[in-house]
Amino acid sequence: MSSRFLSLGRYLVQASLSFTLLIQPIPIFAEHENQASILDVSAYQENPYVDPEIWDDLSPYFLPEDHPIKEMLDDIFSNKKRVIQSKKSLKKAKFKIIREGKYRHPYVVSHPRLEGYLLKLYTDAQEYANKKEIRSVCRIFGAQLMQEALDRYGYNSLFKVPKKWIYPLPAEPSPPDKKKYCRRNFVLVVEDMEILNKEKNYDMWKSTAITTEKLDALYIIVNELGLCDSIVAFNIPFSSDGKIAFIDTEYFHRWPIKFYRLDHYLSLEMRGYWKQLILNQYHNNGVEPTP
Repeated sequence: MSSRFLSLGRYLVQASLSFTLLIQPIPIFAEHENQASILDVSAYQENPYVDPEIWDDLSPYFLPEDHPIKEMLDDIFSNKKRVIQSKKSLKKAKFKIIREGKYRHPYVVSHPRLEGYLLKLYTDAQEYANKKEIRSVCRIFGAQLMQEALDRYGYNSLFKVPKKWIYPLPAEPSPPDKKKYCRRNFVLVVEDMEILNKEKNYDMWKSTAITTEKLDALYIIVNELGLCDSIVAFNIPFSSDGKIAFIDTEYFHRWPIKFYRLDHYLSLEMRGYWKQLILNQYHNNGVEPTP
């Protein structure tokens, strides 16, 4: 019997069990939001709306079932109403919108019960973002590559990278059966790097917080890993602990790097050093200089 039919069979068993519970005088969820669900929801249930091959490919990157926030995520998304349906439903579920999900870009949201973590997600209403959620794996790969490089070079005192996992959404409730909605099956869980706001971050990049040591290290990491998008201040912001965070980990191994994109974020002194660094690398290693 194929895995697709096995998956469907498990789903039908679950549905039958749910129906049985509904006709019994047993509350399925705790009355108070901060209490754990009465049902054991710790184990992931294969989603019948997800191709079994995709599920198997993504499952190694799932948030561990014993992770501290797993139970809270289960409780939040096992709501009677579809939490991820739209921006409005996210807000109703007490999510705070940190970054708007415009067109094909994901929302970045926080929740009072998920302290220390953020979610990157697409809502069902983002019809133009179809299949983009699968790229979460790229973000996880990128984060792992960056952390390995920071460990290898001993740069953890200068930079940091958030750990990332995929959280598979419960199969139900489903989004409305309308063309304008596209079912989302996964969200990305990300460690909160506590980054500074835009203005403070840009101020830090022009301040004495940027040293030749940091620029040397940044050049090595970005050039070695081909981090084409980690060369602008808003993708490598300062955090509250003074470290620079690599938050955009989706794109890697993409050369050549347009190093000049960092120029206008730097002070005049550090801009001169950065340009000379790139020029020296070109003469020594044949790396293409900035225009």
